[in-house]
Amino acid sequence: MLKGFKVIKVLGNASESTVSITPKYFKFNADTATELGNPQFIKFWMNADTKSFAITPCAADDEDAAKFFSKPSTSGKRAVINVAFKPAHSAIVRLMAWQDSEFTHKVPGIFVAEENAIVYDLTRATEYGGKGTKEDNED
Repeated sequence: MLKGFKVIKVLGNASESTVSITPKYFKFNADTATELGNPQFIKFWMNADTKSFAITPCAADDEDAAKFFSKPSTSGKRAVINVAFKPAHSAIVRLMAWQDSEFTHKVPGIFVAEENAIVYDLTRATEYGGKGTKEDNED
């Protein structure tokens, strides 16, 4: 009965993680830290062919470690995590041709449990912010 059908491959699981890529840094939501086990440091991975990047927890002494924690919120609200890791930010901005953008790009994540990683497909980014709308800024 299933002759001619192919299995649909699933990468990872549903995730609540999102990252906002501002013109200067990354802004991860609190769910991202929870899904990765609340690491103090992360490592960035990039796949230019698929226009995606991933993050995984790593040790503080890892050569490519980026700080991934924020001060606890006094209000009890879970804080976002701002990461200013220039090598990864520059590589992603160049890959997506966002160098001159005043906009922030929000990307949903996919949690891959076997790798303890969250993967972000940059082609799924939504754009917001900036001055006026995107259409207003296109001349």
